[in-house]
Amino acid sequence: MMKTIGQGAHMGKLSPFQVGELVVWRDEKGFGFIRPFAGDHDLFIHISAFKKGMSRRPQVGDIVHYRIETEADGRERLRHAAIEGVKYAMPHFGPVKVKPLERSPYVNGVIGLPFLLSTWLLWSVGNPVPLLMYVFISAITLFLYGLDKRSSITGHWRVPETYLHLFALFGGWPGALIAQREYRHKLRKPRFQVVFRAIIALHALIWLIAIAFAFSSRGMAQFMQ
Repeated sequence: MMKTIGQGAHMGKLSPFQVGELVVWRDEKGFGFIRPFAGDHDLFIHISAFKKGMSRRPQVGDIVHYRIETEADGRERLRHAAIEGVKYAMPHFGPVKVKPLERSPYVNGVIGLPFLLSTWLLWSVGNPVPLLMYVFISAITLFLYGLDKRSSITGHWRVPETYLHLFALFGGWPGALIAQREYRHKLRKPRFQVVFRAIIALHALIWLIAIAFAFSSRGMAQFMQ
């Protein structure tokens, strides 16, 4: 199936993007310059910034919708560029074909620990909520990581990092840890990893408090007998 980026009804969807004209394009080298409709200088654009699956190569005079992203080093780069009026292939929702990164015994232990503790909590006090939370939200998080990885490959809409962190916070971090290594995704983003590891540390702290409270309560009960 093919879709066309046009004017009118499609402009609302493209409102987060900026618009400009491709005034220079060196196809043999795969780069050129865009002159923004609202701007005072031309912007460099590489062929990798364009969405995958376009029906033709960029040409001088094309109207381009694009997003400017600021990287960690402060440099600006054009991303998610699409040529107005050009057809592009719809995203493919098949499996993500990426060679998984081998998980160490330590990582496997970290992944399995919350499920083990949740099972202990279910056995000791009959509370199934933590176990269900880890299982189902981890499955959803694993799916979202796969969707975001696929989108990063095809150049389509990405899953916001805030959503990935929220699902990890609500119990999906084991699934996120699996997905990061299965899809080789988000591992090279220091800021993302800092927040992600803080979420794991928060869950570890909550478990330590819960375990300490459980054993102190049992000790107090035995002392009172």
